[in-house]
Order: sequence, then C-alpha cells, then structure tokens
Amino acid sequence: MKRRGGRAGANIEAMDEGQPAPRRSKLALVGLIFSLLGFLTCGLTSPVGLVISIIAFIRRRGRVALIGIIVGALGSCGGGCCCAGIFGALGSAASGAVALAEMVGPEFSTGVRMGVIEWRIGEYERESNRLPDSLEELDLPADERVDGWGRAWQFHLHRREPGYELRSAGPDGQFDTDDDAVNRSAAGDR
Repeated sequence: MKRRGGRAGANIEAMDEGQPAPRRSKLALVGLIFSLLGFLTCGLTSPVGLVISIIAFIRRRGRVALIGIIVGALGSCGGGCCCAGIFGALGSAASGAVALAEMVGPEFSTGVRMGVIEWRIGEYERESNRLPDSLEELDLPADERVDGWGRAWQFHLHRREPGYELRSAGPDGQFDTDDDAVNRSAAGDR
C-alpha cells in the first residue's frame, strides 16, 4: 500500500493495482445488525446477534464481530432488564423485576408479580399445549408464589371457556372484595 498525503496532513491509504480489497465478514455484519436491533426490540434479537458475532469472530477475528459481541451481550442483558416491567418478565429477569417492584409498594409489586405469572403461564402453555391445572405446575420461585402482601394467589382454571383467573386478595386480605387485583384470561387473549 502506498501512503498519499491528504488535506491537513492526513494520510489516505490507496490500494496498489492488482492487490485485492480486504474482505469484510458478512456474518460479522449480520451479527452486529441483529445485536443493534436488540435495542429496538428490548433485547429479543440481541442473543441471536451475539451468537452470530461469536461465530464470525471465531472464523475470522475482526473488529465488526467484536463490536457485535459487545453490543449483543449488552443488549441481551440490559435490553431484557429494561423491558421486564413492560412485558411482565423476560426469563431470569423476572425475579429481578419482582425485587425492584417490592421497593415501590405492595400494589405495584402485586401487579408486576401478576405479569410475571401471566408470562410463565403463557410459556407453560406454549411448551405443553395446555394451561396448568394449578400454579404449582409452574414451579415458581418463592417470591412469585405470593402477592405483594405476602399472601398466596387464588388461581381458577375455567374448563368450559378455556382460560383462567388469577386473583390477589388485595390489602384487606379477603378474596372476592372490591380491592382484589384480578387478571382474567380467555383463550383468544393469549
């Protein structure tokens, strides 16, 4: 390569004729794009970008692949945590969302926990093609087995109209009163 002087003393590299242009890794670029898209999709595409970038980096060490790995790792962790409150929970971030919600108050904590359980019910249904008969089938962590006041949930599975009802007794501790937090889900809602 020859160096040519440019404006303000900057050096511009020019390729000699007959010398091939350096190849860019398309795989690394795809990995970086998926990693970056993770920030727009709350971390959903970041793990894909991370894996693709790792493969590209193993095949051919390059800056684009390395940036894809870093961005994919940040998006996988950070993106999921940021959206845990929005979507109810994303995987292992669910327990972190519950812990954070406890700092705000029992009403908010109950709402977040309800969202987490809803998400877990949806995951269970996708894996087993049926709703759980009880919350015990979900194998919930201890902090998700109770509402924001530390009381057990009430879960009813509807047989005639496929769906369920998840209920917290609310501040008064009594079920079927006006202060209950209730979430009903029908087959078409999921």
